Amino acid sequence: MRKRDRPLCGAKTRKGFPCVRKVVPGKARCPNHGGLSTGPKTAEGKARAAMNLPRSRDEPVT
Repeated sequence: MRKRDRPLCGAKTRKGFPCVRKVVPGKARCPNHGGLSTGPKTAEGKARAAMNLPRSRDEPVT
């Protein structure tokens, strides 16, 4: 699929508008909004990510 034929990212930007960048092939988001992210690979990284998940839900957004 050519870049111009790919759908738009659609993630919400800081101003509240949808992102207009093209998605990464095989993903649903652009590089700015996590399309290139592969997530944690090591056991240590996965544990650190899991530790931060519940805490981030409880903290107020600043």
